[in-house]
Amino acid sequence: MKALLFPLIVLCLSSTAWANDFFDNSANQWQFNDQARERLDNRRNQPTLEEQIQAEPAIMLGDDQNSTATLAQEIFVQINQQNWVKVKQLLSYYLVSPHRDPSLVAYAEANLAEAQGNLSLALEKYERTLSYLPDFTRGKMDYARALFKNGEDKEAKQIFLSVMTPDLPLPVQHNLNLYLDALERRNEWKFYAALDYFKDDNINLTSGASLCLLSISSDLCAARWSAPGALPSHGVNYTFTAEKFTPLKGRHGLMFRSLVYGSDYTQDNLYNIGMANMALGYAYRTPNHRLFIAPTFEAYWQSNRRLYTAGGMMAELRSQLTPRWQNTFSINWQDIQYVREEERDNDAKQYLVTLNQLYALSDKTLLFGGVDYIRRKLDPFPMASFERSGVRVGMFHTVSSWFDVTMSASRRWRKYDEYNPIYGGLRQDTEDFYSLALGFPRLQVQGVKPSLYVQHFDTDSSLPLFFSYRRTQAGIRMEKSF
Repeated sequence: MKALLFPLIVLCLSSTAWANDFFDNSANQWQFNDQARERLDNRRNQPTLEEQIQAEPAIMLGDDQNSTATLAQEIFVQINQQNWVKVKQLLSYYLVSPHRDPSLVAYAEANLAEAQGNLSLALEKYERTLSYLPDFTRGKMDYARALFKNGEDKEAKQIFLSVMTPDLPLPVQHNLNLYLDALERRNEWKFYAALDYFKDDNINLTSGASLCLLSISSDLCAARWSAPGALPSHGVNYTFTAEKFTPLKGRHGLMFRSLVYGSDYTQDNLYNIGMANMALGYAYRTPNHRLFIAPTFEAYWQSNRRLYTAGGMMAELRSQLTPRWQNTFSINWQDIQYVREEERDNDAKQYLVTLNQLYALSDKTLLFGGVDYIRRKLDPFPMASFERSGVRVGMFHTVSSWFDVTMSASRRWRKYDEYNPIYGGLRQDTEDFYSLALGFPRLQVQGVKPSLYVQHFDTDSSLPLFFSYRRTQAGIRMEKSF
């Protein structure tokens, strides 16, 4: 069998490739390749690959071995130049030659499949190429690149390391190192931390309303009950997240994820809250999808003491539907157990379903939104069991290099199962939330970005005396992703 004889060329790698990699997408950082976006926008006006091939002039090919060798060299050249229309046209002529080399056929078909986004077929063809030519260094590097794109990180890294030798040209070594660095970044720890200093005008969530219990006349009340007045305060909010993916084999791996948040009021510790949630389980990644299934553990604090713990299970599917559109669907089940014996009647089973959407309207504008549904059931007390559904929308926009703006709004509907004799009615709430934040990226110091924000909560209840309230919070936030 003839060996493939052509010079080793530098692997093509652009810096924008990393910004567009699916696995590096997050709610905080969305980057898009201008050329890819332009191709997407103009796709309807472009001829298909087959139409472009038909428009190419015909090639006259002799049936002798020299003509076949010349055609093979031209196929190599067009592969190196990434001229896929020409590669496919030349390959169609090469396939009818009795002197064709099956290793070259497999290699050209692998490159074509990869260029068209068919990574499964590309990997199959690269494997066939290497079965003919096990020492074909260029084929190994291309195979590793396809594995990298396909999310098979462990195998890609092994091959990249196996071909890294001192006798490779320096540009090739440089590009191999770029891939290895990208693999490290893809699977390294990812953290986010935020700290707010804020002022709040109603931390006790009171309606401030009053009720006449004994009326003497239309203008005179002998006995009146009043809700406590609104308690203003100031303090800090904190948020911390961590995530780590560890590849095992192929697209399979382990994922760890944690979330910690809370509020600490400087002079009113009774209203302090905190929550910590952790999940460790199985993850499966493809170029456009990520599945995560894991047991979860959660602990909740109130008034500086642990209120409850909750074990559970979660499943999440994140899909990159288009280069601009990301969809995340998740389900979560929890068994909530209160710590104190006298509070055990509040033990509950909770189910949560969420659907989140992210859409990049442009390089500067990101739209987001979603819906959610929660069902909390307390078997001993149906009057405390409820369901809550909600919808939310928002937008992030980069105004200039100096500042950006984030706006969001949500509405939730909460309905309890049964009439509550303590409050004298069936509780149903409508909860509205509005938020506006201005970020100042040019004022970052060591990656810490400052922003100003204001949030407003507005809850209307069927039992307004006890559960309706208005609340506004404003503050400054310092945040960093690392």
